[in-house]
Amino acid sequence: ALLHDMGKAALHIDSARLHVMRCAEDIDAAANGRPMDELARARLRGACGYATETLRQAADLLVSAAGASCFAESSPVQRQWRDLNVATRHAFIATAPSYETYGRAMVGLPPVFPLL
Repeated sequence: ALLHDMGKAALHIDSARLHVMRCAEDIDAAANGRPMDELARARLRGACGYATETLRQAADLLVSAAGASCFAESSPVQRQWRDLNVATRHAFIATAPSYETYGRAMVGLPPVFPLL
């Protein structure tokens, strides 16, 4: 199970990175004059939510594989796990609102949350 979890976590991390890099490319293109419509901005929001969810899943797999000792206060892993779980719940990248924003845009509904 350990190697299975390591492999799956690595693929989660790769997936998150690919989504983030695609978002960065789209943002760079917009900064260089290519306008971004509401659907494209909503997709960015959804992709950020997906990336954060995927990173949390990877961290959970790795912490579970490492065992309960990871949660000792002396372990830097518990602090990193906790920081990741808190940071990825920031309003802009929180998973559920990000998915809803993208889903609404896909069917032509206005966003509930502001798009940046």
